[in-house]
Amino acid sequence: MSTITTTNFEAGEITDRAATNTKFSAVATATGSINEDNVRSEGIDKRQLAAHAYSTGRMEPLVHLDITDNLSGGAIADTAYNGQTGQAKFDLTGGSDLLLDFTSLAGGYLAVATGDLIRIHYTIYFKQHSDDTYTSPGEAHGSSSNGNPADGIGLVVFPTWKLTGGGAHAMLPNEVDLVTGFGPSAGVTFNGTTAKTDSISFVSLEGGNDTIKTNLSFPERMVHGTWNYIADQAYTVYELRLSARGPMVYQAGTAAGNPRQLYAPTWGADRYKSSIMDIPSRAAKTFDLTFSNGQLGIMVMRGDS
Repeated sequence: MSTITTTNFEAGEITDRAATNTKFSAVATATGSINEDNVRSEGIDKRQLAAHAYSTGRMEPLVHLDITDNLSGGAIADTAYNGQTGQAKFDLTGGSDLLLDFTSLAGGYLAVATGDLIRIHYTIYFKQHSDDTYTSPGEAHGSSSNGNPADGIGLVVFPTWKLTGGGAHAMLPNEVDLVTGFGPSAGVTFNGTTAKTDSISFVSLEGGNDTIKTNLSFPERMVHGTWNYIADQAYTVYELRLSARGPMVYQAGTAAGNPRQLYAPTWGADRYKSSIMDIPSRAAKTFDLTFSNGQLGIMVMRGDS
C-alpha cells in the first residue's frame, strides 16, 4: 500500500508556493505507485475487481470469490432424481455438477479465519415431478377428507461443505441437520439457535398438472437462497456443494410447545393413503423429481481477521 507523510491544508488557511511544492514533493516520494492498483481499501478499485490469485495471500476486503454453474457444454440439462421419499438427501449433480472444489488453492483448501464474512448464494430450477394429480389438500374422497387441511409439502434445497480432506459433507454451522437420514414417519425439529433454516430454501410441489400427455406436474420454479455468516472460528473448506431433500412436510411437532418440524411421512399411508389425500397417486409411493439449470457461489471477505 502506498503511503504519503504530509499535512493537510485546513479551511481558511493561506497557501503559498512553498507549501504547495511540499505537497508535490511528498507525492513524488510516496512508498509506492499511486494508481488504480494501489489505493486505500475503503473503496472498490481495480485490485478488488480483478481476478484474485488466492496464492498471493489474504487480500482486503476480499479473501476469495468463486462461482460455478451446472451447464453441460454451455447448454441447460434436465436431470431426474427418481425414487425420492424425503428420508435422505440427494446431491444436485446433474449437468456439470454444482460443486466448488477448493483443493487446488494454496494449502489445498479455502482458509476462513475467525471474523471473516461468508456469503453463499445459489439457484436451481425445479422443473417437474411425477405426481400428476398433486394438490396440497390432496384429492377429494368423500366424507373421509371433508375439512382436510392443506399440508405444507415441498422440497428443501441447501448447501453443504466438506471441512476435512477425506471427510463427508456436513451442514453449515448451526443449521438443522438434513444430511442424516431419518424416517419414514419421523422429522427433525428446527429452531432459531443451533438448528436453524437460514441456508435452506423450501419449494412447493404445487404446479400445473398434465394427466393426459405426460402424467407429470410442473412446478417450474427457480429456487433461490443465500446464507450470510460471520465465522466464529477458523474453517478449512475443501468443497462446497448444493443438495436437496424431499418431499417433506412442514408441520408442527408433537413435543411440548409443538415446535416446527421438517417431517418425512410414510407416503401412501396414514392421511396420505388413497382413500384420503392420495399422495402420491402413483402405484410406487415415491417421487421422481427433475431439476435443471442452477449456480452456486461463495464470497469470503475479511472481517475482524
